[in-house]
Amino acid sequence: MLVGVAMRLLILVLMVPSILWGQTEDTRARQLEVLAKKATIYAYPLVENARAIYEQFYNRDSKAFKAPVNTLRTVATLPDASFKTPSMNLDVAYGYLLMDLRAEPFVISLPKITKDRYHSVQIMDLYTHNVDYLGTRKDGREEGPFLIVGPTWTGSAAGFRRIIKVETEFALALFRMQIFDEPDLVNVQALQSQYKVMPLSVLQKGTAVQKPALIFPPVLDVNDVDSYFATFNFVLGLSPVLKSEKALRADFESLGLAPGQPFELARLNPEQRAALRKGYAEGLQEIREVAQNTGDTRHLYGTREFFKENYLNRAVGAFLGLYGSSKEEAVTVAWRVDEINEGEKLDGSKYNYMLRFTKNNLPPVRAFWSLTMYDAGLNLVKNPISRYHISSHNLSKLKRDGDGGLTIHLQRTSPGPTKETNWLPTPAGPFVAVLRMYAPMKEVREGQWKKPAMTAVNPSALSKK
Repeated sequence: MLVGVAMRLLILVLMVPSILWGQTEDTRARQLEVLAKKATIYAYPLVENARAIYEQFYNRDSKAFKAPVNTLRTVATLPDASFKTPSMNLDVAYGYLLMDLRAEPFVISLPKITKDRYHSVQIMDLYTHNVDYLGTRKDGREEGPFLIVGPTWTGSAAGFRRIIKVETEFALALFRMQIFDEPDLVNVQALQSQYKVMPLSVLQKGTAVQKPALIFPPVLDVNDVDSYFATFNFVLGLSPVLKSEKALRADFESLGLAPGQPFELARLNPEQRAALRKGYAEGLQEIREVAQNTGDTRHLYGTREFFKENYLNRAVGAFLGLYGSSKEEAVTVAWRVDEINEGEKLDGSKYNYMLRFTKNNLPPVRAFWSLTMYDAGLNLVKNPISRYHISSHNLSKLKRDGDGGLTIHLQRTSPGPTKETNWLPTPAGPFVAVLRMYAPMKEVREGQWKKPAMTAVNPSALSKK
C-alpha cells in the first residue's frame, strides 16, 4: 500500500511540468500560484467545517462538543448577559446532528407544530452548501418522515414526505424551533423530545448497517499549509467528484490535492512548494479582505446551484460564520452607525436613538422577526429590565404610532413609563442592533425592502451632557 501511495505522489509531482511544458519559468510559476490560490479558496469552507465537526462531534473534551455521530442533541435555553458567546440568538432553540450516510440513509421525523410556531431543519453537506430545509417554510406542519440519502445510495424508499440527496458521505442537520418567551421553554423542550432520527434500517425494523467508524482528524492549525491541505484531502475522500468539477479537481491533483491522499508539502518539488505557499497566502488574504467589506450576507449561504461555482462567496460565508441561513429561510441585517448623523458609530453613552418602522415598512416576513441588542463585541449586555430583544411575536403588546407605524426606543435609561413597552436598552457604550427575519418575503430576499435609519434623538443636546 505504501508503494502505491508513493507512486501516486511521484505521478503528481511529475504531472505539473508536463501540463505546463514549454512555458517560461515565470509563467509556469505564476500559473501554479493561481491554481494554489483557487484551491485555497475552494478548500476553505471544507476545512473550517471539518474543524467544527471534529470539535462538536468527536472531541469530547471540547467545550463545543454536542453529541456523538448519528445522535441528536437538543438545547432549549434563553440566553442572558451571563452568556459570553457572541451573537447569541434568543429567537430559537437548537438541535445538532451529524449523520454518517456511508452505509445507509437517515430518517428524520418532526413533531406536530402549532400554526403560529416557526421551526426548521437545515441540511448541510461537507462543502457547507445548504442542501435543503425541512419545516415551516417548505413543509408547513407536515411531520414527515423525511429521508436523507448520501451520494452513492441507489435504493428505493416509498412512504416518505420528501427525499433529500446529499453530495457528501456525511451531512449536518441544524434544528431550530421558535421560543416565544421564558415560560414557553417547557413547551419547546416537550416538542424537541418528539424529534425522531434513525437509520433507515431501524425504521424498517431491520438491523442497522455497520460501517467502520471514521474519525474526522483534528485540524492542528488552519494557518499551516500542511494541516490545511491534509484536511482538505480527507474531506475530498468523502465528497465524490461531480461531473461539473472533474476538470477542476484534476487540476488540484497536480498540486497533490487528491481525495483521501496524505499531503506533505515537503514531498512536492521546490517550484510546487513555493507556488503553493504563495497561492495559499493570497487565497486566505482575499477571503479576509472580501469579508471585511461585506455588509450583506444574502449571497453567502445557499445551495450549490445558488453559488454557481462562486467559490469565493462560499468561502467568505464560512469565514464570517459557518452554517448561515439561505436567504429564503432567514435574512439578517444590522445597525452599527447613525446613517443620518455623519455615520457615527452607535453609542449608548452619548445618545438616545429611535428606530421607526412606518405602517407599510414593518419587516415583511411569513414567520416572524426579532430585533436584538448587542455590545460592540456582539455580546448581550445586562440591563435594568433584562430585555435583550423585541420580537414581532409580541407585536400586539407594543404601542403603535398614531399612523399605525412602530417606534422602538434604543437608549441606556428608561424613555419614560408611557414608552417602556417599546424600549430596547442599550449598553453604556458602542452597540450593534441586529434584525433577524425568518421566512422573509420576496422584497427582503431581493433587496427591495430597505431597513429604516436608526437616528440619534437630539444629538447636539445629548452630546453636551
